[in-house]
Amino acid sequence: MNTVETEPATLTVRDRVGFQINSRELESILKIDESVGYMLQHLNMPLQVATLAARVDLSKSHFTVLFKRYVGGTPIDYFIRLRLRQACHLLEDTRMSVKEIAYTLGYDDPFYFSRIFKSFNHIAPSNYRLRKGKTEEAARRIPAGRSYSRFMPVENSLRNAIPSGQNPT
Repeated sequence: MNTVETEPATLTVRDRVGFQINSRELESILKIDESVGYMLQHLNMPLQVATLAARVDLSKSHFTVLFKRYVGGTPIDYFIRLRLRQACHLLEDTRMSVKEIAYTLGYDDPFYFSRIFKSFNHIAPSNYRLRKGKTEEAARRIPAGRSYSRFMPVENSLRNAIPSGQNPT
């Protein structure tokens, strides 16, 4: 009698998590990834965890547990950080006022937006823009071909500080 031995179903998702996972974990990661994509497309809209969970056919509590496991924080906290990262981009790359940026990102009250921005970035949005401008101006004054070490203020490093995923155990 011929018997065929099969290995446990594991898939490697190296570009995403860097280790072997089973198909159930892969399915969970893909659902969370889909939710993050939805968040990115709807930065200007209010967000409810129940909406995200329903979009990927999970209960609100199970979705929150999976999101925390794979992303490292709550969905709402992550969404706020995505909005604030976009705010940093807009402050750096446009001449939009803080009020316009707040409205663009779905905040009805620009003062509330400024408080949230400052609580996460430890600097007011208008001061963030000023510091960014001074950093770029100083960089332009460095002679070409000269190596230097430039201090990057904490608030500038937050621009790219999307909460990183924690490896599931």
